[in-house]
Amino acid sequence: MLRVGVVDYSNALPLVYALEAGIIPHSVELVHAVPAELNRRLYMNELDVAFVSTFEYLRHRENYDLLSNLCIAAYEHVYSVCLYSRCRLRDLDGKTIGITRQSASSVALLKLLCKRHWKIQVQFKWIDTEEEGFSLDACLLIGDQSLVHQEVDGFYRIDLANAWTYATGLPFTFAVFAIRKPLHKEKQDELEDLAHSFHQSLEWARNHKDVIIEKAIAKTNVSQSLLTKYYQTLLYTMGAQEREAIELFSELSDFEEPPITESRHVCTHI
Repeated sequence: MLRVGVVDYSNALPLVYALEAGIIPHSVELVHAVPAELNRRLYMNELDVAFVSTFEYLRHRENYDLLSNLCIAAYEHVYSVCLYSRCRLRDLDGKTIGITRQSASSVALLKLLCKRHWKIQVQFKWIDTEEEGFSLDACLLIGDQSLVHQEVDGFYRIDLANAWTYATGLPFTFAVFAIRKPLHKEKQDELEDLAHSFHQSLEWARNHKDVIIEKAIAKTNVSQSLLTKYYQTLLYTMGAQEREAIELFSELSDFEEPPITESRHVCTHI
């Protein structure tokens, strides 16, 4: 049985709900986790296929193939990958940004924007809770944690997909459906069936938006109006622009930079 990693956020509901509810038949083990954990598990061969951070896929491109054209992307707004800052961006120079451990793509995107677009040098500090983040000058939250904080007293909110689109004119592709290369040839028929099942689930979700939103409300307690906008902005299949965005992100990112292990890290060469 294939072990398939899926993102444990509301943005994945259109991809997985019909599978989990038994509406679309499947014969795989679905494993839910945050993006960083999916990255680790696929790399350690604890998963066969997974929605991993685009940054992780690019970092280990020699090990992975893309399965189908499935992705999680957004154009202009994403609502669930946001920087919260006590001051305007130009005044963040020299200050500290708390960053979540849950995502590789979002952290890499933030670093890239700081250096190349906003032209600011900041310090980064790992955070484990939103309370810890909001005690700093600024913080990055992702997923449902960010979705529920559309307005925070005393903070500006900067949508990173919006910042990327403003800078490049392209959508940002946050996650891709990756498979370990040796398995791609070994289980081609099963993988084709798996990709087809996910596409069927997406199609079911498009025809039953009210069900998806109802499930997302139960999961996040976010308003119906925001969730309606949220699912309208999300893109789940890659076209030419999404692929172009991945290649541009690859060109602009620094894959040699060591991971952040200390409490602070200076952004000097993204």
